[in-house]
Amino acid sequence: MEKADWSQPEVARSPIQDALVIMPQLDGPRITIAVYSFADKTGQRKPSEKFSQLSSAVTQGSEVWVINALQKVGGGTWFTVVERVGLDNLVKERQLIRSTREVYEGKEAVKLKPMLFAGLLLEGGVVGYDSNTTSGGAGAYWC
Repeated sequence: MEKADWSQPEVARSPIQDALVIMPQLDGPRITIAVYSFADKTGQRKPSEKFSQLSSAVTQGSEVWVINALQKVGGGTWFTVVERVGLDNLVKERQLIRSTREVYEGKEAVKLKPMLFAGLLLEGGVVGYDSNTTSGGAGAYWC
């Protein structure tokens, strides 16, 4: 059996990555920004001869991309990013900790520190999904 001639994969950089990093530093304190969900709102089903391109071709966790981009703006000097997609779970966990401490430690229970609140909120969705036969790739339009 012959060995396949495989080359190492290359990471393709987006030109936006460089633009985010070279932003000048903010001339004030960091801005605290909360990122809520960015869901797939396309609901599209794209026909294909080779495979089914359902709406799941659009990332189902796009808030992670938004958080990552915000963390890179100005070399990480612009934003303190707080993720709020799992806020319900976080609040439940804090309630569990508080009630457990009260039961076992009584009035001497150590209080939880307050959560960091944000002055800006981001929430949105992917509203379009396009593909072409030239590149075979896909693109998403964000609002």
